[in-house]
Amino acid sequence: MSKQQHPTRGRILDAAEELFARSGFSAVSVRQIMKKADADVSLAYYHFKSKRDLFDAVMLRRAEHLNSIRLKALEAVEQRHREEPPTVEEIIDAFTGPLIELLANKHEEWHHYFVLIAQINNSAESGGKLMTRYFDPLVLRFIDALRKALPECSK
Repeated sequence: MSKQQHPTRGRILDAAEELFARSGFSAVSVRQIMKKADADVSLAYYHFKSKRDLFDAVMLRRAEHLNSIRLKALEAVEQRHREEPPTVEEIIDAFTGPLIELLANKHEEWHHYFVLIAQINNSAESGGKLMTRYFDPLVLRFIDALRKALPECSK
């Protein structure tokens, strides 16, 4: 079993996600996370190099999944519109629809992640950098689709 598939790793990510969402990155210690995950502190450094790496893993775990769903939704919209670009509304729905669906249908599983996203977006000092890291490639793909739908608009 790889480190990525290890059940303890999943417990650590779940515990970290919940604690970061409740208290913020700075207020949570690795020791607190490991206590909640019911795992030895040394395992935090086996699976992750640092608290920052753990935070990145928490964010990337769901961001990659959400981005994949969003991209598939956009590609499906574009497939239906081979001759002309999709509408702005369809493009926006491909971006926001999966997020709303996850929150509605898998609220317990995704709630803490969405709280973290809100915290990051409200952080003046690091929010932009973090959101860029997790979402820019996907956002740029959506911007490209919007440019095709609105060719008269400037960048």
